[in-house]
Amino acid sequence: MTVTERAPLNRALIAETALSLIDERGLDQLSMRKLGAELGVEAMSLYNHVDNKDDLLDAVADRLYERILDIPLQAYQSRRCSATNRPPPWASSVCSPEKGSAPTARGLFW
Repeated sequence: MTVTERAPLNRALIAETALSLIDERGLDQLSMRKLGAELGVEAMSLYNHVDNKDDLLDAVADRLYERILDIPLQAYQSRRCSATNRPPPWASSVCSPEKGSAPTARGLFW
């Protein structure tokens, strides 16, 4: 039996992996079980790093914000930034002010 080497689980890795899964499969397909399987852990292990799915989505929204920080605000507002640096179409549903989530990313999309 071979033990597979994997990166230590942490909030940033979980958020980045969730972001990749959402990009590949869509927001509605994200589940803690699927995320855990992608990371090679049981879903319950994720709860050592995120409180619940809403907290996970907050972490994903914060990760989106971090990705876009390097873009000058004028370029972003005028939509002149590259497609790779623009928020994905589903970002507004994760960062929605109505959800009250992701305080660091909340103002970026509106």
